[in-house]
Amino acid sequence: MINYSTAATIYISQNDGDDTYSGLLPEYDGGVHGPLKSVSRALELIGGIRTAQSFQPISVQIKGDYYLERSIDIGAQFLKGIYDTQNTVIRDITFESYGDTRSRLIGGKRITGFEKDRFNGEDCFSVYIPDVKEKGMRFSDLYTDKKVLNISRYPKEGELKAVATEYDDSAFGLMKGSRWFIAHKEDLEDIPDIENAGISFFHWWIDEHAQVESYDKETGKLIMNARSCYTMTADYTGKCGHIDIYYHLENAAKGFGNDDSWYLDCETGKLYYKPADMSVKAEEIEVYAPTLTELVRVSGTPENKVSGIRFKNLDFMCSKGDYLCKMPNCVDGTLEPHAACGQSHSKGVSAVKFNYAENCSVRNCKTYCLGFHAIEIGKGSDSVRIEECEMFELGGSGIKMLGNTATEPETDACRHNTVRRNYIHHPARRYRAACGIIAMHTSHNEISENEICFLDYSGLSLGWVWGYRPSNTRCNLIRGNHIHHVGGGQISDLGAIYTLGKQDGTVIEENLLHDVYSRFYGAHAIHSDEGTCYILYENNTVYEAKQNCYHLHFGTGNVLRNNVFGFANEALIRTSRYEGTTSVIFENNDFITDGHPVYHFENSDGVFTHMPNMSAAAHRNRIWDVSGETPIMSRCRGIITDFNTWQDLYGLEEGSTVGKADDIIIEGRTVSRREKEK
Repeated sequence: MINYSTAATIYISQNDGDDTYSGLLPEYDGGVHGPLKSVSRALELIGGIRTAQSFQPISVQIKGDYYLERSIDIGAQFLKGIYDTQNTVIRDITFESYGDTRSRLIGGKRITGFEKDRFNGEDCFSVYIPDVKEKGMRFSDLYTDKKVLNISRYPKEGELKAVATEYDDSAFGLMKGSRWFIAHKEDLEDIPDIENAGISFFHWWIDEHAQVESYDKETGKLIMNARSCYTMTADYTGKCGHIDIYYHLENAAKGFGNDDSWYLDCETGKLYYKPADMSVKAEEIEVYAPTLTELVRVSGTPENKVSGIRFKNLDFMCSKGDYLCKMPNCVDGTLEPHAACGQSHSKGVSAVKFNYAENCSVRNCKTYCLGFHAIEIGKGSDSVRIEECEMFELGGSGIKMLGNTATEPETDACRHNTVRRNYIHHPARRYRAACGIIAMHTSHNEISENEICFLDYSGLSLGWVWGYRPSNTRCNLIRGNHIHHVGGGQISDLGAIYTLGKQDGTVIEENLLHDVYSRFYGAHAIHSDEGTCYILYENNTVYEAKQNCYHLHFGTGNVLRNNVFGFANEALIRTSRYEGTTSVIFENNDFITDGHPVYHFENSDGVFTHMPNMSAAAHRNRIWDVSGETPIMSRCRGIITDFNTWQDLYGLEEGSTVGKADDIIIEGRTVSRREKEK
């Protein structure tokens, strides 16, 4: 006879389940047995099973779509007092789809009732949503089944430029944010709903987002409801060319009309939607509006960690991306909303989050149509595995890892986790400066065999301590990842792999990195930024970067050996600060150019030079040029340094060889001079 002491599976069906049933059968048997209706009831039953001292692994199988009214919260308090000998809460629960059909956990609701309409001169569909007009419901994300829909934007293509800002050259500071700028008045005329619009603007290495608080048509002064995270400038003379303000409005009626776009009229309560295919039938339109920010929280405590929670063969979709980070302002230090939370939107929320968790996993799941980050391995997490998942159409990053800084308790450490064989594509759809994977203050992890592609900022960001201060990022293995088509021309200062700070014991090997492009500056396939130290880069294949295949801002003790570096528009290799030490050693690499120089050094005073600043050592490398010319080692201010001079005067490239080549094979692909000329 089925009972809870012998049960290994609990079934849930939101469609035909009932929380008065036992949950022990997938179909109702006419008596007491049948599927439950809610996850919360399933967790209550499991709590009772554990209290009865039954600790068998349990599978919670979900039938069909499950719409979440609130986040699923699996916390240590749920099984208070039931511990194993390690004082760890015993869980051992697997959440998975029932049968052969994948189930979706949906953090919102489907919008139905569309009718054909016409708006802003465009054929479209519309639907009246009572909660918008009558209850003040608002949303700034909208999704179809597996696609982020584009909120209406003005202009429909491209960006507008600011005229002036609060920037004062005599008092410049990176963190001197502002709540306003002056627009070209002609850009924003005839936009009646501008004070109901959002604003997104790009500068430095980030995008920021706020609401328009007020706009003065006479002066062009636009005031936002949040302070910018970084100083805003409007100097288009070139002095500040990479940090000028480029912006567009969002949810402005005048901008409606692009394919797969939408506009929410808050006054009338109507949602307008223009699908790419207007021949679709109204009743077949599948559109979802998010109601939740987080879908699942697995959170223990430093003393009692959650253990053995697994998610398998599930889809997670539909969450909110609205987010204003409260940080000290630049005037008096009081907390106030900011339009961004700093580099990489690192403080953004995650739809699935692990804190103080161990031996947990997410496997063969799909995460998509989420407002911010998808999965977070957070503080106090140990031996969490994210494997064989697909993550796409995200507002932020695919995976966020966050541990303890050098001043935080050891119980907050995030380590021994595995991120393997995931496919992360088209993340950062809303927060463009988010990464594919961001790993901060975390150690002894394996990030391997993932594919990360088609995003506007860095593919993998590893570190989070600028300069030489103590860092808990160390002993990480970054192996066999394929990271490509990084930097879509919106953001600057990025890399396919981006690192910061001391990282002793970290190995970056056997990765394939290519096609890296920024908006203005800083497009490096491997970007070793401030204070990067003690990393071994080995057996990587790197090619096609707007600026450099490898760039070291400053650091020490880094080794690059047995790598292939091919084709960069500035130079293959660049170092940007000489500190009197050997910052990087190049050994036994293949350097492949097409008329561009191999090296680009910079003196400590910021002046580029053809002369090595001795921050690098290089030997036993092989240097090729497919342009048909003899390879150039360095070129600056019209001065070209050839290989012999490089060896004789500077003592570099001892034991290296140089030659010309018409054909070079990179990753099994022959790259010829003719192909490069195309």
